[in-house]
Amino acid sequence: MKQHHHAPASGGNTALKHNGTRGFRSPSREAIAPPRKPDPHPPLKRHSVTIPNFRTIAGVSPIAVVSIDDYTRGGIALRVIDHDGPLMTATVWVPGIPAGHVAIKDYPEHEGCLEQLIRHRVVEPTGDTLDGFPICRLGSAFHD
Repeated sequence: MKQHHHAPASGGNTALKHNGTRGFRSPSREAIAPPRKPDPHPPLKRHSVTIPNFRTIAGVSPIAVVSIDDYTRGGIALRVIDHDGPLMTATVWVPGIPAGHVAIKDYPEHEGCLEQLIRHRVVEPTGDTLDGFPICRLGSAFHD
């Protein structure tokens, strides 16, 4: 097979080099990617957290699992499940919520839920509200 060598149009040391099988490559396209900045929202290491003796208005679940899910419009949903099935979705979708944050339902039927999620490091309160719902960032339990 005949190899083609192209002379640079500008005359400098920018000659194209044959890469052996797929044609030619330019040395100027071999730039090294810049170093990455630290991610302000580190990836989750865990996708569920177990909470013993989870209290709801219906009683106490000996073991409840809080898992991360996605809302269809974007954003994070926290679902609470026990041995009988789903207990509740602890969050509500609110437009404009920052990435890595959730809006916790504070309806009467969710009484005590926020406190349990905080105690078990599922969420960390920010002190902010959006549409009347307390805003929390995902807690260290998902990043450990």
